[in-house]
Amino acid sequence: MGVFSTDQNPVALFGVDARKQVGIELKKLNVSRAMVFADAFMVDNGKAEELAGYIREAGIEALIYKAEVGEPTSSFCDNAADFARENKVDGMVGLGGGATMDTAKIACKLVANGGKTDDYLGYANTAGNHPIMPLLLLTTTSGTGSEVSVRAAVESDAGVKGAINQGGTMAIVDPTYTYTVPPVITANTGIDALTHAVECLFNCENVEHLMADMYAKESIKLIFQNLLIAYVDGSNEAARVNLSYASMLAGFCLHLRKLTYGHSAGNQISSKLHCPHGVSVGATLPSVIRYGVKNIPAFTTHLCECLGVRNDAAAPDILIKMFDELQKNVKMKNMKELGIEREFIEGMVEEIKKDSKWKVMTPPDFDKMKESLYEAWDY
Repeated sequence: MGVFSTDQNPVALFGVDARKQVGIELKKLNVSRAMVFADAFMVDNGKAEELAGYIREAGIEALIYKAEVGEPTSSFCDNAADFARENKVDGMVGLGGGATMDTAKIACKLVANGGKTDDYLGYANTAGNHPIMPLLLLTTTSGTGSEVSVRAAVESDAGVKGAINQGGTMAIVDPTYTYTVPPVITANTGIDALTHAVECLFNCENVEHLMADMYAKESIKLIFQNLLIAYVDGSNEAARVNLSYASMLAGFCLHLRKLTYGHSAGNQISSKLHCPHGVSVGATLPSVIRYGVKNIPAFTTHLCECLGVRNDAAAPDILIKMFDELQKNVKMKNMKELGIEREFIEGMVEEIKKDSKWKVMTPPDFDKMKESLYEAWDY
């Protein structure tokens, strides 16, 4: 067993009605003028104004900025940073899904370090290390993990999907926000969280980390126990709380161990189809499962432990079936159903080989990866 760190930044505040403490937490950070960066839905349904009210109750000025619709792009982030500079805010609150929180992270990085979003793109890009203004992230879905992740996904204006290294100051996870999330988004975000936990667990032999194993396994177990329930009955508060917790745990895994190739493949699908992130990585998850249970014994052992499967010769097939059935039960589409041509996989593999993350991580066996992607194309 190698040496590992238990570093879990950012701090996370979890629980029903935790959002009501946002003003108190900003006050502790000496914020006097806060920008509430919220997605369009949260602005239109009054939730952004409610949050601004809690901030004002703490004696802090609050300005609401309505995020642009869609996945984060360089221009979206640049525009948000410009607003923050022009209004001289000294704290920011991101309210929404992964796109909103990632944009808020990048905007804070730009305010602190100058330049444009594209200057900081790249998994191995270490530019821009000046401390950001206090940034509180409140997630409104159970899936992205962005509220506790130290990276932000973005698409350059040239259409290239990438990541920027930047986390928030504090996460506030209030499951209340998820009670009215519709079934399709419940599925997309729930499967997104599952991919985070699974991909981090995939690296269990390359990067030994007992805490990452624990978080990933608990997240996977909770998602299997609660996703279909919440998908069928969104008003089931216990299922919603458990999914929010599972998503947060999976988000911490991203920080402790990092993802494997599934997200690299999924990002190519989302760039081609402009589909939601959860849809694209959900389509590549069956590949990660097939590769892992056939080639990584410790990965199979961990999945058996958290899903109650006997670890014998039949376990790989049983696990593949369990994951496939969960995805189908919540109406997630495979690559073929999404309209991805089988031939696209060849180019996908070549692009994955170029991913800069392999400079700091052990790469997969690309032949086995390709084989599993073909198997998952129309699972």
